[in-house]
Order: sequence, then C-alpha cells, then structure tokens
Amino acid sequence: MNAKSSPERGRVNREIAQKSGFTEIKLIARSDQDIQEIENMRYEQLQRFIQQQPENAQLAPPVRRAVQEALALKGSSQYVTTHGAMSRIITTMMDHGMTAQVVPAVRIYSACFPTSLSYVLKSFPGKVHNYLCRHANASSVVAWTERHPNWGDRIITSVLDGTFDGVLYQMRTAVGAMTLNQPVLTMLRRLKDDARGINAGAQEQAQQILDKAPETLIQSPRQWDADCNALRAFILYFLLADLEKRYGDMACGERTFQIPFYEWQRELAEMPATGIVSFKDDSELAKEYDYGLCIGWRYDQWEQFFYQVALGAVYLLNPRIAPVGTLKISALEPGMAIRYAEEMLGKYLPYTGRALVDSPVGTGNMFDRAYRAARKLPDNLLRQIREEFGSFGSITDPVRFADMTSDFLTPDEARLLSSDFRYS
Repeated sequence: MNAKSSPERGRVNREIAQKSGFTEIKLIARSDQDIQEIENMRYEQLQRFIQQQPENAQLAPPVRRAVQEALALKGSSQYVTTHGAMSRIITTMMDHGMTAQVVPAVRIYSACFPTSLSYVLKSFPGKVHNYLCRHANASSVVAWTERHPNWGDRIITSVLDGTFDGVLYQMRTAVGAMTLNQPVLTMLRRLKDDARGINAGAQEQAQQILDKAPETLIQSPRQWDADCNALRAFILYFLLADLEKRYGDMACGERTFQIPFYEWQRELAEMPATGIVSFKDDSELAKEYDYGLCIGWRYDQWEQFFYQVALGAVYLLNPRIAPVGTLKISALEPGMAIRYAEEMLGKYLPYTGRALVDSPVGTGNMFDRAYRAARKLPDNLLRQIREEFGSFGSITDPVRFADMTSDFLTPDEARLLSSDFRYS
C-alpha cells in the first residue's frame, strides 16, 4: 500500500514547504487579543505575498478578489474540506466559462500552499467533464472520455504546465463543442467597416482582433484572456467612437477603463444590471482609472453582451457613481441608453430577439417610457442638449429643455425626460 501515516505525511509536507522557501514559526497566544493580532498579521502577510505573484496580474478583477478571499478561508469551518473555498472558486470559473483564469489561480494557490495542490486538483477533471457537457452533447462527451481513459491525468498535467487552454480547446473540438457564431462575426466586421475617422494604427489593430474573432467567439464573453479582452474592448471602442461623433467627446475618457468586464459578486449582491463602477483603492485599476463598465453577470452570450455594451456606452459619456439607490439622473439618459442599444441591435443583429437581450421595450416600465420619448429627438438636437446641460443625465432646467424640444416632444414627454428617473 502507498498510504502514508500521519507523521510521514507531515514530514513530506514540511519538506515540500521548506523547498518552496517557507519557514514555519510557532507562536503562543495567551489571550483572545493575541489570537486576533496573529490572525491579522497572517492575513496581511498572505495578501502581500499574493500581490507579489506574477500571475496576480493575469486575473480578472472579480477573480482576483475571490481568489484572495478563498486563500484567506483555507481551513475555514464554512467548508467541509480544508480546501473547499478554493475548490468552489474553480467550480465557479468553469461553470461560467472563465477557463483562462484556472491556471493563474491555481499557481497562486500553489505558491501560497504548496502542499495542498494535489487535493485541489483531484476533483478538477470532474469540473472539466461538466463544462464539456454544457457545451456539447453529453453522450459525445461520455463516448470520447471512454476512448481516452487517461484524459483526467492529461487535464491535471496541463494545469500544472500551463497548457490547459490548449488542451481544453482540443477536447472541445473533439466532442463537437466549437460552433462558429456567424451573425456576431458579421456584426463585428460591419462595426469596423462603418467607422469613420479611425486612425490607421487603430484600424490595423482592429483587423488583428477580427482575424482571431472566429475562435474567440467560441468562448464566453466573460472569459478573461488577451483575445477575449481585446474583443470586448473592440466592441466598446467602436460604439464609443460612434457616440462621440454624434454627441461630443467623453467627459472622462482618459480615466475610463476601456475593457468591459463581468463581476459575479454584483449578481450575488442582487445587482444584476449593467452599470458604471469605480475601483476600490486596493485595486490595481484604481491607480489609472476612475470608472469602468461592468456587464450584468447573466448576460453571457455575445448578442447579450453587445446590447449591454451599447447601453452602457451611453452612460460612459458622462460617468457618475453613487451608493446603491442614491444616484439621481434625468430620465433622458436611460432613455438614450435604451434608444442607442435598440438602434445598434436593429442595425447589426436584426434577427436577435428582444427577449434574449433582456430589452425593456414594450414592457411599459420606466425604461420603456423614457425610451419612447427619447427616440423622437434627432441627433443634432441631442448634441445641443448635451452641450447645454453637460450630460443627458443632468437636465437642471426643465423649462429650457421643454423649449429646446418643443418641436418633437409633448409637454408630458419633456417633463418625463427632464425629471429624476425612477427605477421602480
């Protein structure tokens, strides 16, 4: 038998830790205050060590935070197993298509707890199996795994040597889970071709992104890697270029993070909508950016992403943030956001149903009412309104607004768009 006794396992684990450069120090806690101080010191040292790892920069903002929390919870009574928190994070990444995050997350975990890696990876092939079944016919996946009995070992090896994405790509190809999204690919090409006034360097870079798009579109838009990030930025770039040509420059362009991203913590906090966000002081993004566009977690298809980015791009013209439930904006701004998203959907993805993209049009709610009024205003007048009031969301003089829009809006519609927007 190969099973080791507890003393033997302890000796092996100590040797592995020492080879990784770790030094074990035992501290005596004489009071509850001592315990708390030691725990605080342990947490601060762990966070510092994580931030020093080169793989930390490869993680998406929400994954980075989740991994840090999982590492701090190692051995927590909240989980059945010692490594339950990290295992749950890996499951979440696989469930939601963020496969490129697995290798850097595992490497960080291994750097912090080198003796724990085998336990964390033991269940990983099962997570990959579930992932493949979601993207292909389950019987095809089962048949393929039966023909390749060592596939689980190959998966674990690929995580350790950094080739996991390539191996997963091969497996998806083998089980028939690589369907080209032709409508979205056509949309991307038209979006680039329709742009005017884009410099040659940006056009060349855009073409390079387009060349990779057929394979990138196979991934979830939530994926955080160089190609997927570039494609999300590509879409936002051309939409913002169009909006600026219509309505004037962004107010905070240099301080706006240009890659739309997802964050599952907002969904868990019952904030499912796409919105403008700021970055916490301890975030690396906070050093360079004040604002970013966070896409609602549930919008994980590229058609949904496109609609949400078009909507969010309008808010990025004049980004504002406030505690949940306290932000006051004029109804013209959300009306314009829906108007622009609907226009882009009709122009570039005309066969995509409104139900798929979660459009409010036709629901009769406040978004729908604001949209129906805002769509009556021509672009040249909307540019004048933004110049007059500073943004679509700050109509501070309802009388002036009513006068400017009297040829297109009824008094009730003008009053609606110049009033504070009610989300209920």
